[in-house]
Amino acid sequence: MDLVTLWAGPGCGKTECLVRVAKELIQRGEADRSQLAYVAFQRDAAFGAAKRVGISGEDYRSLWWRTLHSTCYRLLRISGDKVVTPVRMRDFSKKIGLSVDNALAVEGDEMADLAEVVLAIQKDRSSEDEGAKPSRIIALYQLSRLKCRKVDELKSVRKEPHPGVFAQMEADLDISEYASLVAAYESWKSIDGLLDFVDMLERILTSSVQLPDWKYAFVDEAQDLSPLQWAVVEKLFFEVPRMTFLAGDDDQAIMSFQGSSASDFLSYRERSTVIHLRQTHRFGEQIVKVGRAITDRLSIRENKEILSDPSKTNHVQKIYDFDPAVYEGKKFLLHRHKRGCSVLARNMIHKGQPFWNERGINPLARSSEIAGYLATSKVIRGESVTGTELGALLRVVPSFRTRENGKVRLVKHGVKKKVSDRDPRFPYTRTVLEGFFTPDFWNSVLSKDWSITEIEFPEYYERLEKKGWNLLGEAEPDIIITSIHGSKGRERKNTFLWDEVLPKCLRSEDEHRVAYVGATRTQGALYIVSERLIPEWNMARYPYPVG
Repeated sequence: MDLVTLWAGPGCGKTECLVRVAKELIQRGEADRSQLAYVAFQRDAAFGAAKRVGISGEDYRSLWWRTLHSTCYRLLRISGDKVVTPVRMRDFSKKIGLSVDNALAVEGDEMADLAEVVLAIQKDRSSEDEGAKPSRIIALYQLSRLKCRKVDELKSVRKEPHPGVFAQMEADLDISEYASLVAAYESWKSIDGLLDFVDMLERILTSSVQLPDWKYAFVDEAQDLSPLQWAVVEKLFFEVPRMTFLAGDDDQAIMSFQGSSASDFLSYRERSTVIHLRQTHRFGEQIVKVGRAITDRLSIRENKEILSDPSKTNHVQKIYDFDPAVYEGKKFLLHRHKRGCSVLARNMIHKGQPFWNERGINPLARSSEIAGYLATSKVIRGESVTGTELGALLRVVPSFRTRENGKVRLVKHGVKKKVSDRDPRFPYTRTVLEGFFTPDFWNSVLSKDWSITEIEFPEYYERLEKKGWNLLGEAEPDIIITSIHGSKGRERKNTFLWDEVLPKCLRSEDEHRVAYVGATRTQGALYIVSERLIPEWNMARYPYPVG
């Protein structure tokens, strides 16, 4: 097997290069589509690459352009009823009488995405809340397994966390509690022969699996692989294929919370044919200089030259607060932590700005609440509503509400059943509606007392409507709020990057890589925002090389 490592910085087109190679192999008759294997960290990345090769629809399920997890799922011929799904995880919680976060489970479909599960591991492993201890233990167990590369290690982490996990722990852990809960979890799975997402990787490593006749394999975003995933990649793609391509960027290895390390990817360069992609198509010389100043702080890395796009002009500036009215255009608002994203979201709500928050409260994602708000607004204006709109209203108005003088009824008895049997297009006039709701409802709603509803942000929705924003439209807001980790692999016209950071993060060299990812998302302007959002972080800031 010939091994090729492909190194490429932000916007240098490593995925496009892999796709181009795959197309050429097919066109030259060196391999057909079934003889190519492509794995990516995220499902959308795998879908996108497959589409560029001309794979879509049902063809996708029969071919090997997938996430690594999905590849294992198919090789093991797993059925959905044998997967630890969120529903199954709730069953486990009931069995042990403790609550385990069902986000630590994956949907029972071979195309399920692990990205949200990985984020749940990151969240739960750090929780110090006593009620979250079971979730924390299961998250630590899954992380410990991802850090294993050998079968003996997988056995030992059933009794205590992996040594590498101990180093990341933020609170004390009772080892006996850990071992007891892990034993209960493994016993519960074994009764019905269930597999969780890490089991699928482990099963590939520990069992004999008939591999397809792959001739070429492509591993994208290789820097994000954990030790266990690397062991699986070696077993699947280092023996059967004629040639395997490992593509990635060690400078962007920021998934240490799931066990990945830049050093793992770097370890393959000495035994491979090395290819560098140097030309970025994302940004100009100013961002190249900022990025280089950050990566120069790393002690170990692949030395990569990035050539700027001469057609791109960047503006780099440090500011001390963010006013959305001042800065126009599509923009990322990036924070190091989910808490910071939530604070930014609250600020945008206060300012009445449309936004989309991927890490925390996200009012525009609440389609049921928005539909209920719009229906309630029509009732307030005295307009008729359709059966569909009335159904939306009834979903946000409970039958009873507790008030200062006790529990009061808002919806008359039997109304919900009566409405559900009608044509959804049937018009309900104000007169008809008065027969459905009690005087307490009408007194509250006509005075715009939204507290009787379960709509959390009615005033925000009202402000957006006055600005002409279509609450039911599909237009993407200019403002996207996410974490630096959430922005990885993406780009935006302008980026606002908060330099606030958890103090302990500054002790790790990995923080330079996180900073590098954040600073290289922009196509245009980069603003480093030195604003305090989380007081208890004691003004800890990453020293971005700006100004």
